[in-house]
Amino acid sequence: MSQSNAHPEPSLPGLVNLRDLAGTTTADGRSIAPGRLLRSAEPVGLDADELETLERLGVASRLDLRAVDEPEASPCEELDAAGVATYHVPFVELSAAPDILDVDSDEALGRRYVHTARSNAANLYTALGIIAEDAPLGVLLHCAWGKDRAGIMIAAVLDLLDVPRERIIADYVRTEHAVEDLLERALARLPPAQAAEARLRSHGRPIVHAREATITTYLDGLDADAGGIRGLLSEHGTDVAALSDGLKGRLLG
Repeated sequence: MSQSNAHPEPSLPGLVNLRDLAGTTTADGRSIAPGRLLRSAEPVGLDADELETLERLGVASRLDLRAVDEPEASPCEELDAAGVATYHVPFVELSAAPDILDVDSDEALGRRYVHTARSNAANLYTALGIIAEDAPLGVLLHCAWGKDRAGIMIAAVLDLLDVPRERIIADYVRTEHAVEDLLERALARLPPAQAAEARLRSHGRPIVHAREATITTYLDGLDADAGGIRGLLSEHGTDVAALSDGLKGRLLG
């Protein structure tokens, strides 16, 4: 049978926005050890080389922050088949919000993060406890893009490790290098007409970027609103000192 008119499906990367937090230093000069905590976009459709990369990095579990229905739509089948332990703590009221594309500035997105942190305070505590106590190391933390919900979570972890504010901001902004790939991967999953419309709607929108103004507005806003992540967790009865010690004991070299 002739194949001259066949159009193969585009090859989409399964690993986007992947990085090991190793080397991130705390205020007292300690640092996150290699292979303890990693972050990425959703690790879906992995090929053999990508699976080998995660194995080499020491990934033994993943912490999935996607909403309840997202894992069913985009399952992480390859990691599940490889025996990587899965912890699902669904964050709500951010990427699933119908008006998220209408957020009109980086600062407005940062304020949305504050609302998200407040709405998910119990989930933040649960997810932090999984890293501090339960999950086999290394933990791969992800949401869909590894930017917004993962950004809020990673900022919380780093704060509780006593990582200086400027390094928390720098880690968030590192995602900006991946946003074009993230957008293209998302659009490639849509029918062509829908993808074209989504491309136009998303052009220039803060939600498809990871800029310093967003994370700075979030961190400053959470400080003002709740006394930072520590204040927010304390409001819900968390023993913040014990949680911080647990994270330090497991993540720092």
